[in-house]
Amino acid sequence: MVKKIKLRAYAKINLGLNVLDKRENGKHCLDSIMTTINLYDTVIAKKRKDGAINIVYRGFEIDKNADNAFKTALMLQKRYQTGGADIYIKKRIPSRAGLGGSSADAAAVAKCFRRLYGLPDIPCSLLVEIGSDTPFMYHGGTKRVKGIGETVEQVLWPKAYYAVITCPDGVSTKQVFDLYDQTGGDNCDIDKLLADVNGDRPFRLCNSLQKAAAMLNPQIEKALSFLRQAGFENTVMTGSGSAVVGMEKNKKAYLAKTKKLKNILPSEYRLYKT
Repeated sequence: MVKKIKLRAYAKINLGLNVLDKRENGKHCLDSIMTTINLYDTVIAKKRKDGAINIVYRGFEIDKNADNAFKTALMLQKRYQTGGADIYIKKRIPSRAGLGGSSADAAAVAKCFRRLYGLPDIPCSLLVEIGSDTPFMYHGGTKRVKGIGETVEQVLWPKAYYAVITCPDGVSTKQVFDLYDQTGGDNCDIDKLLADVNGDRPFRLCNSLQKAAAMLNPQIEKALSFLRQAGFENTVMTGSGSAVVGMEKNKKAYLAKTKKLKNILPSEYRLYKT
């Protein structure tokens, strides 16, 4: 019987994100291409004999009632009538950056509970109750995600290398969507993006939320400009921001561009190579 699980909770980036309609419950329907990257939190879960659920983040305090990892543990315990767990999380994924850190932790907790208590595969319809990114983070890889996150589909995407820059200041997801509702954003045609990138034609990474997020945090445009100065032709903001991404298919070109990027990037920005 498994009593302790240790997992990596990987961050994600959005290579394309289109905002569609808004449902009556206020949630936006999205169409997005997501991929996991080699930046991760570490999640350890130990089975408890009683029903208590304790969660500790290394390095900072949390409000358990607002924490996605804690909510996931409670939800699964209630749904599947499991015991409790002691959960320890070491954070590395920056918050308020559009990298899916809280969803990654939630998905890792779901995987831990599945293995600790022999649960069936956790359905997307349940995971999406925690957050729109959680179903994807549970499956990982490179996927097309639709609706409010409940539809996760396998997708063909070429091998590529990514430079991810986090900005000095993050942005609030709620504020970004609220401003998007007022000002709108560029359309991101996911079908065209997939056809172009897989057809070896010129393509453009895109994010409908980028305009609104950049209005709230001007550092986003500055970070994108550093990527372009370093030679990255395909750049985009991930999620609701504020991190940005440069994509390169050729490894030699990628290494040259990231080397240049390190030389021009101010210290208040942080570069992740993946």
